[in-house]
Amino acid sequence: MTKSNRVLSVALALATILWLPGTSAQEESESLSFEFSLDNASKYVWRGIEVNDEQVLQPSATIGYGGLSLNVWANYDMTDAGLRGDDQISEVDYTLAYSHEFEKVAVDAGVIAYVFPGAQGANTNEVFVGFSLIDTLLNPSLTVFYDFTEADGFYATFGIGHSYALTDDGNLTLDLGASIGAGDSEYNEYYFGEDKDAFSDVNVSAGLAYQITENLSAGLSLHYAEIVDSDLTDGSSDSIWTVFSVGVSF
Repeated sequence: MTKSNRVLSVALALATILWLPGTSAQEESESLSFEFSLDNASKYVWRGIEVNDEQVLQPSATIGYGGLSLNVWANYDMTDAGLRGDDQISEVDYTLAYSHEFEKVAVDAGVIAYVFPGAQGANTNEVFVGFSLIDTLLNPSLTVFYDFTEADGFYATFGIGHSYALTDDGNLTLDLGASIGAGDSEYNEYYFGEDKDAFSDVNVSAGLAYQITENLSAGLSLHYAEIVDSDLTDGSSDSIWTVFSVGVSF
């Protein structure tokens, strides 16, 4: 598929979601919301790729209105293991998204801008569309991303997850999740140097979350990630990562 055809396909998918009957922003709950979170992670791993092997801080801020939301997320390298070799904000991501629920199915779509202050020429952009089943066993989800700037390729992830209440009031929960990701040949060529369609990464996570007040929560989580196709790691054994993080959300 040519680049122009791929862009057209993704654009049509986004347009279909945004124009489906009953999905206009006016019909969503017209309320303004704000959310801020801050996580301290033992390392930064993204889609099976180890970006930073030492501690990072990752703040996130979201403003939402109806089904629309704008999120700004950043990665701050706390040691000299970042892109420049000094303490810095090494990445800032901007996500504009629209979401809506259709009875048992939740749909979301949007665009992500990845900005890397310390790496010239590395900035890129993705569009995405995702579907998830709600109020059902394991809440399966599928999200497809298309990088239309640098990689010119597709990445898809399929995930499952469930949350268990550990206390009668529901304030303490155990959240479990698992996912598998796959990239097409263009995506894998850009990120791994391997020109092939392949499953790229598997992820398993477990976390505890506690609702301190109505608007404030805290949590800790353990995340396991592994690159599953040996061709993508060029035979290296360094393809398994374990990440521990703690955070708060307001």
